[in-house]
Amino acid sequence: MRHSGIRILARVLMLPSSESGCAGKMIRGWGPVVFYKGNHYPGRIIACSEPLSPGDEGEATIGIIEPEACRLDLALGEIIELRDGPSIKVAEAEVVAIVNTSDTM
Repeated sequence: MRHSGIRILARVLMLPSSESGCAGKMIRGWGPVVFYKGNHYPGRIIACSEPLSPGDEGEATIGIIEPEACRLDLALGEIIELRDGPSIKVAEAEVVAIVNTSDTM
């Protein structure tokens, strides 16, 4: 199966732990589930301005793997959700820039 990937720069708003139930920080290397238009995609925080605690806001570069059958159609200003697993929303991210797309395995 062929996949491709996309990297985006996003403005991230971590939900307060009272809303998400998550007390952890967002750091480089974290692999959230990206939820967009009813679909789940594997993601990875490639870089972030600083570790973000619940309730914090900052910028991050996010890598997203796109299965061939389920292509992302992201545009500037769109909102994606970052989840811990398939259903626990821990952050919202607004697409600020689409950095690149590339083929992977």
